Amino acid sequence: MAPKSKKITNKTSKINTVASHISELKYEIHQLQCKENHGKRGSHSNHQQGRCIRKPKGSPGRSFPKGYNIQEAMELGKKKRQYNAFSAVARQLSWKYLDVTATLRNQDQFVLNMVLSLAQEKYKYLQKFPSNWPMRDLIGRFLRNYVQYLKKQEIETTTSDDGDEFNGYNLDGLAEVLNRNENKNSMDEDEPQDEEITRKERSPAAENL
Repeated sequence: MAPKSKKITNKTSKINTVASHISELKYEIHQLQCKENHGKRGSHSNHQQGRCIRKPKGSPGRSFPKGYNIQEAMELGKKKRQYNAFSAVARQLSWKYLDVTATLRNQDQFVLNMVLSLAQEKYKYLQKFPSNWPMRDLIGRFLRNYVQYLKKQEIETTTSDDGDEFNGYNLDGLAEVLNRNENKNSMDEDEPQDEEITRKERSPAAENL
């Protein structure tokens, strides 16, 4: 009886965790929508309405014709720094809302779709991609690589630190960098570091997510 009770407890705990994430995601999406609607009052949005970049055929990370390069498909071929920032967003969202011990296929799909919706609300550039397929690809790649890492190392889950320049940014800090440069359309690999990002916007991956 004890093993069965423990199994039920673990299942209940997982359900409660998912429910908590759904509630938090709904709140964040609502807040972002309210903020966007407030900003549009009395003015016209300068966002590229009607602009749509569809998902290429094949699998991400595979060479043509069997797949495609995510960075090129996002039209960020010459904007490596912006692409790296979106990769950092994928990691942050995964750590905050998803089960990093499971691949994309084994995630709660409702939670995953809400995460993708949140990302589109928060980062303007992603609004041109139907179903936010690039962020789905980036999250899928991170989860796949991390699960492989865990299997290889056979250790408990720990916060990942890839050593890139965006590791210290939380989601709001990344949003400010990406959205500000989206408006200026000038964020590429040759662009100097953003000096306006304060220390308050930087935090360890386990804090202020």
